[in-house]
Amino acid sequence: MGRPPRPSFPSIAPTALKLGPLGPHCKALRKTAMKNIVMTALALLGIAIIADPAMAAEGAAAVTGTGSGLKGIGGGLAAGLAAVGAGIGIGLIGGNAVQAIARQPEMVGSIGTNMIITAALVEGVALFAVVVGLLAILG
Repeated sequence: MGRPPRPSFPSIAPTALKLGPLGPHCKALRKTAMKNIVMTALALLGIAIIADPAMAAEGAAAVTGTGSGLKGIGGGLAAGLAAVGAGIGIGLIGGNAVQAIARQPEMVGSIGTNMIITAALVEGVALFAVVVGLLAILG
């Protein structure tokens, strides 16, 4: 007595899977990019943690203000990350708006208006974050 034969299923067309613009590799590419960003941020944090005691011990007698160099690094990182985050956000807004217009061309007016308003709000928050970062350097 053997096994009963397996039922045959119709094959699914690749277009029915909705794999996205890059196919099955899109998720892997995003995961790799996110991993690289996290590892770079952790490396910079580690360097800042290790370099702080070394710089403090080296110039403790000559320096009257403590942490002035780290304020500059922190403010620069804050301003830079705000600008990068805004760029990524506005890029995603624009890309998703183009996809939405491609799916429903009759809604181009309201999609475009909502896209511009959202991009302006993201840009306003980014500008605020850059100003706060610069104030951290100067203040």
